[in-house]
Amino acid sequence: MASFRRIAIALTILAAAGCAGATDAAAQSSLNGCPKAEQYGDMMKQLVVASERSRAMAEDNPLLLADVGYYDHALAATRRCAPTVAAITKPAR
Repeated sequence: MASFRRIAIALTILAAAGCAGATDAAAQSSLNGCPKAEQYGDMMKQLVVASERSRAMAEDNPLLLADVGYYDHALAATRRCAPTVAAITKPAR
């Protein structure tokens, strides 16, 4: 029983150390998971393509409908980031 507790404590310490070691780039990202301004366009393109691809694959295999839901949710969440990304983007002159 004592060894189980030691393992649990060690895993907790490792998890805390991993969270504390977050990079500055991750810290600059907003807390709601929005991408950086320079990554926003690329991420939207990738999510749209992945959503369309998973939807086409789900037509042949209904078990893949969960993938469609995942990509649609990720796409909607990223779209909600547009005001945040627009607010931190510096206007080009």
